[in-house]
Amino acid sequence: MAEKKYQDVTQLWKQSREAVQRNLGIFLFLSSTTILSVAWQVGSDLRDKVHGSGWSTLFSNSFFGTNGGYPHVGGGIIISLLALLAIVFYLMSIVLAVHAAKKDKVELNEVWADLKSKWLGIIGVEILTGFIIVVGLIAFIIPGIYLLGRVILAPYILIDQNTKIFEAVEKSWHLTNNRMGQVYGVFLFGIVLAIPNIVPIIGPILGFVLALSYSVAMPLRYFELKHHRRSPAHKKA
Repeated sequence: MAEKKYQDVTQLWKQSREAVQRNLGIFLFLSSTTILSVAWQVGSDLRDKVHGSGWSTLFSNSFFGTNGGYPHVGGGIIISLLALLAIVFYLMSIVLAVHAAKKDKVELNEVWADLKSKWLGIIGVEILTGFIIVVGLIAFIIPGIYLLGRVILAPYILIDQNTKIFEAVEKSWHLTNNRMGQVYGVFLFGIVLAIPNIVPIIGPILGFVLALSYSVAMPLRYFELKHHRRSPAHKKA
């Protein structure tokens, strides 16, 4: 029996957009620190433009950030709190993406409850996979790119299957065996969607919208790969 075809990245993007739209309030809430960052970037670009900076400077700032200052009084405390909040929201966003890929409607309390029970594992698997990728990149780039495709599903596996950290990495390695193209396709299309970020002023806004709409694509691919691995038709192929 022929192997069932995988969805292309545009189909996954459509499904991801629909999942985000169904749970838009939660996605926007957990993206609030990112929205603040985007607003800061846009405000900095507008300030630079008003004060006579050329477009070359604006494009440079879009790549490397701006030199705008923060408030001195309490600035460090505020930035630290925002950074901590951003980390928590980032972890919750991973959990949310997995839940949104599995069901139509997701409640904030179930995302929070899942995070509370798995936060240490999620952080651990993020650190471990990041370490593996960095070591691979140091080893002449290509091994790092290869390792990225093999371990990128580990956080979703840990959340979905409630595994241990090393078990999640091992299962990601097994699940992506001979399926690297399906994973890299999703990853590379995400990079393409991030290109508008380099455009001053409107770019960060458009980039945020595109990234948000695509945020469920990789978990969707994970569940597709998981289903195919279990499918009798797939085993006979």
